[in-house]
Amino acid sequence: MLIVSFMGSACNEQEVVYPDQGNNLNAAFSKATINTEVEAADGGIIKVEIVRGNLLDTEVAVGIKLTLGENVPAEANIRLSQNTVQFAKGENRKEVVIDYDIEGMEFFKTYTLTLSFSDSNQGPLYGANATSTVNISRKLIYENYGDGFFTSTFFEAEDIGSNPKTVKIQKAQGAPYFLVKDLFIDGYDIKFVLNDNLTQMVEFVDQQTGYVDSSYGMISARLMSASISGKTISFTIRYYVSAGSFGNFVETLVLP
Repeated sequence: MLIVSFMGSACNEQEVVYPDQGNNLNAAFSKATINTEVEAADGGIIKVEIVRGNLLDTEVAVGIKLTLGENVPAEANIRLSQNTVQFAKGENRKEVVIDYDIEGMEFFKTYTLTLSFSDSNQGPLYGANATSTVNISRKLIYENYGDGFFTSTFFEAEDIGSNPKTVKIQKAQGAPYFLVKDLFIDGYDIKFVLNDNLTQMVEFVDQQTGYVDSSYGMISARLMSASISGKTISFTIRYYVSAGSFGNFVETLVLP
C-alpha cells in the first residue's frame, strides 16, 4: 500500500485510501455466523461487526467494499445500507448495516445471506472470518387472545388434571399462529397454525406434552387429523413415547 502524507495544516480532512490489489488489509468479520430474529421494534436494520487487524492500516482512514453475494432473497428488500465501510484513522472496529422490510418477511421462514469482501485482498490473512453468514427470521410476538376450554379423552384415560380445563390462549401479532399456555403440564405450551380465516389447521408439529410417564418417559403429541366448526377445534392426537404409542385420542379445544 502506498501512503503519501503531507505536512501542512492540521485542519486537512483525512484521506480515504482504497488499497490496490495485493495490499492486504487483514480485515475480517467478527462472527462467521449470525442467527437473528427480527421484529418491527428493531427498525429494519441488522448490524454486523468488521475489524481490521494490521497495525499499519489503523493509522490511516480506509474504505472497505462489501457485497451480499448473488443469492440474496428477493423478499423483504434485504440490502446493504452502504456498500463501503469507512474506517477513520485509528479505528479498527466498524459495524455494517443491513436493511430489510419486515412486512415482506414470512413467519417460520429463514432468510440466509452471505456478507463478504468485494476484493479478497482486503480480507483476512490468517484463518479469520472472510465471510459472515447471516440467518434472519421474523420473530413471533404473542399477545393474549382470551380463555378457551380444552377437553381431553387422554386426560380422562390417564387421570391427568382437571377435565375440561380452562386454558390461556395467545395469538401472534399479524398472523394466525396460536399458543395454548400450559396445556397439559405447567411450563409446556402447545403451538399450532390455522389459515387466515381460522377454518383449517395448517400446521401442528410434534410437541412434548410435559407429562412424563413413570415407566416410559416423556409423552409427545402428534396430530393425525383435525376439523374446525366455528370456534371448536377437534384434534385426533397420537400420544407416543420412544418405546411406542398410547394410541389415538380425540381432543377438543374451544377458542374464545
